[in-house]
Amino acid sequence: MRTRTRARQARDSPHAPHDLLDILPPELIGFLLRTCTVKELSSLAACSRALAETHVPSAVQERCALLGYALPPLLVGESLLHALRFIEMVAKRPRCTMAGDTCHTVCIRPEDGVTHSFGGHERPADPDDPDDDDDINGPSVRVSHLGHGHALGHRVGIPTPMAGLHAVHICEVAAGYEHSLLLSRDGHVYSCGIGEFGRLGHGWDATSASEDTGHVRRHGRSECLERSQPCRIQWGFGHTAGQTVSTRQAHAKHWRHLPGHLYACWRQSRVTSKAHAPAILEAVVQVAAGGFQSGCLTSDGRVWTWGWGDSGSLGHGIKEHLASPTVIASLVDHGQRIIQMSAGSAHSLYVSEEGALFATGDRSAGKLGLGSMDADAPPEQLTPARVRFGRCD
Repeated sequence: MRTRTRARQARDSPHAPHDLLDILPPELIGFLLRTCTVKELSSLAACSRALAETHVPSAVQERCALLGYALPPLLVGESLLHALRFIEMVAKRPRCTMAGDTCHTVCIRPEDGVTHSFGGHERPADPDDPDDDDDINGPSVRVSHLGHGHALGHRVGIPTPMAGLHAVHICEVAAGYEHSLLLSRDGHVYSCGIGEFGRLGHGWDATSASEDTGHVRRHGRSECLERSQPCRIQWGFGHTAGQTVSTRQAHAKHWRHLPGHLYACWRQSRVTSKAHAPAILEAVVQVAAGGFQSGCLTSDGRVWTWGWGDSGSLGHGIKEHLASPTVIASLVDHGQRIIQMSAGSAHSLYVSEEGALFATGDRSAGKLGLGSMDADAPPEQLTPARVRFGRCD
């Protein structure tokens, strides 16, 4: 109590130490403040009203830039220092440099940062082809998810560099079933593999495929685009599932737009006819690949998912396949900034900056941790629900 009283007296006193700000060069003040952590800035702001009102806002912006990110739009009731705290958590998050799924592995070689992959597929591409049985290298399988530049080939038993990434620095990888996701250091997402259910994120318009990146074929019951080498996902053409005409007002209710951010107006999606809102094109900080779905996390704490939607693992409240990155509106509506995500075969998990765990998708076997496994419970959780930790009796 005494410490708070002294800090308040020092802040309000006409002879407080912040009088030194009048004689110090602004460049020096800015240099010193941008190297301070959010905890240090908070302490300084509590002792000096001049710092809190004049220098801290610019110091927060510069601190975010120093960490390599833009300051995210503020949530309702959120302070600049709280937003900076989230950015510091994002900057400290370790990168995933190796990932494996059922039939392939993707990794980044630490010596030079080159992305490698190996494996193949457990099933032959054409089980009825008798010539495959006589091949010394084994049967032909689908290998587009390896990103080596060809859709068909033999299983690869040694780490082999992915094609088309010579000028791209990959910092994180994710491996799903028959597809791979790569995150570049400048925040762009690349994908390759079989695009069934839209899990590659390149949209439903298959005519955009070029000869050197993939081709269109029938796989199961859906038309999909197959990319045989990593191709960058074009950001900003997605949509927000489940939002109505009042989307713009609802969006503005929870996000305060700040200058210096890049906005793009989403176009009408072929997946749904509902209205869409402008998106803030922030850098991607994490990618996740599941069975038939994909997702990523942006530096403003929002989660974007796409792919297979029948199980509810996309978290949009609808059972609908999405072929382009789509923000999970319910997390935004509840003011949740997500710091980490994970994708399973038919469910997804998210952790907020406050440490809360959220789950969505297939509820079978109790894998969502939501407690209810009786026959009356719905088989899917269509939007993220908070997992409550407690003692199991």
